[in-house]
Amino acid sequence: MKPPVSDSPPPSLVAYELEPGTVLFVHELPRVGQLPVLSAAEHEVLVLLLDGHNTRGIADARGTSPRTTANQVASIFKKLGVGSRAELAAKVLTRSRR
Repeated sequence: MKPPVSDSPPPSLVAYELEPGTVLFVHELPRVGQLPVLSAAEHEVLVLLLDGHNTRGIADARGTSPRTTANQVASIFKKLGVGSRAELAAKVLTRSRR
C-alpha cells in the first residue's frame, strides 16, 4: 500500500491508493501515542480481507501458511482495535474503482 494519496477525503478519513485507480478510505484511528502502522504483509492481508477472502484463500494467494495468515489477521485486528472481520469492514467507508 502506498502512503496516503492527495485526493482529499473528509478530515476524519485517511485515503490509501491500493493500486492505480483503486482508493481505500478508512476512518482515522484514535491517537493514543502514535497511530498503529501495518507492515507491508499486513497491508496485503488487509486488502484481501476487504475483498472477502477467508484465511486459507489469503494464504494461498500470498503463498504463506494459513497459520501465518491467521497471525497477521490477529495483528491487524489488534493494531486497528477491532475484534472481527465485520468490525474491520465497518471501519471502511468507501473502496471505489476510478
